[in-house]
Amino acid sequence: MHLRTATLLLLYGCAGPDPDALLHAARVTEASAAYTKQTGHVIDFGHPAADGLARMAAHDPAITCAEIERRMRPVLLLDRVPLRGRLDLDLEFPSIRPVLVSAFDLGAVVVAVGRSTNPSEREAQDGGELPWIDGRLVGGAESAAEAEALGKAVDAHPPPRLVTIGMSDGSHSFYYTAQFKDGDWHAVNSLTPGAAGVWINFADYAAREGVAAAHARFGTRLPVTVAAEPGHHE
Repeated sequence: MHLRTATLLLLYGCAGPDPDALLHAARVTEASAAYTKQTGHVIDFGHPAADGLARMAAHDPAITCAEIERRMRPVLLLDRVPLRGRLDLDLEFPSIRPVLVSAFDLGAVVVAVGRSTNPSEREAQDGGELPWIDGRLVGGAESAAEAEALGKAVDAHPPPRLVTIGMSDGSHSFYYTAQFKDGDWHAVNSLTPGAAGVWINFADYAAREGVAAAHARFGTRLPVTVAAEPGHHE
């Protein structure tokens, strides 16, 4: 068999193009089209983070289209955070781990923690604990087990500046901003402070009384509409 024939069979096979083979051959546009045709999912390779992962995939066969889609979910969740309209929030909690884990008891399909950084902070804070994507320190989780690991990593190495904590239940997204200070996490603002308050208090109550008791007290989903309190913060 000629090399060209073998290559074509590898890339396209009998069932159509193999998106991962195309991705690893640096044929990203074709890989994207093949992946969408195969799964119905669209990866925006025009996004700087997805583009960077595609470039890495050309040298790392472990990075597949499905892996890029998975790693992009927390990035896109953070990308959707509006820049304006945040309201003051004043809540303290000792650990970010139970908050992230409890999101999945409230219907989350993905959670994310991220912040903006500059190159010097990146060098100082990375340490291999959390992945860097597109200049922003991002940790994402799609299960309680992943959230447990992410929460432990963030608690062990809290960023020195404000972080955005977000979750999506597949229909709605919720965010709040927090900072680690004087040994505790401080939630300082949110687009929906009522929902953020429920999320944080649910985690605390569930840790003490159990998830069932927390569901009975706070419900099984975060409130989508909450009354805004005075104290506009941007």
